[in-house]
Amino acid sequence: MCSSAAVTRPTWSEKQKSQFSGAADIPIVRLNPGGLLDEKRATEKLLRQSGASYTVARPTGLKDDWPTGRPLLSQGDVAVGRTSRQDLANFLVRLLDEPKATGKTFEVLTVPGYPKPLEYGEVLDRLRPDAVGPVATAWSRVRSWFGGQQAATYGVLQQLLPGEEQNSAGLAMGQTYEQYDKKEEGRLGPRGAERVPETLGSS
Repeated sequence: MCSSAAVTRPTWSEKQKSQFSGAADIPIVRLNPGGLLDEKRATEKLLRQSGASYTVARPTGLKDDWPTGRPLLSQGDVAVGRTSRQDLANFLVRLLDEPKATGKTFEVLTVPGYPKPLEYGEVLDRLRPDAVGPVATAWSRVRSWFGGQQAATYGVLQQLLPGEEQNSAGLAMGQTYEQYDKKEEGRLGPRGAERVPETLGSS
């Protein structure tokens, strides 16, 4: 289902609105024209209760002329930004064959200029299933987990790695992400057998 970012924000507590004012105090939330966000939130709930296999993608502001780029996923309904309609359409089609998206709700925005990843399985695997509960009710449990905040930050930043493979752990020293994508050796040789200069800065 293609829903919308911000659908939960009209129901936020004053504390949440204050803590995440950059997400709560935006025009679509302030105006909520025709109760649109409420309608979408209710429709999401009906879908989850239906027993059908589902995925709910919530794009941020759709814009025809927004540059294409990499879809960035998050949860907690705090995403603000723009989404290329073309990128969103391509992404939604990719989700049709992605079992790791099933039973999950997440926001999506487009980071212009970044290449699209070859696959979305890894980032989707990091997302919390709806069965665990929404961020608002699960947050106390998340904070008690070791590195909860660190893990959340890591999950976002991993999506911003350069290149299509997005495999920072696979890089050899001196190899660029672009070289890795093209299966080209870096300037210091293959991973695990790098020819590292004894003195920094030497050739």
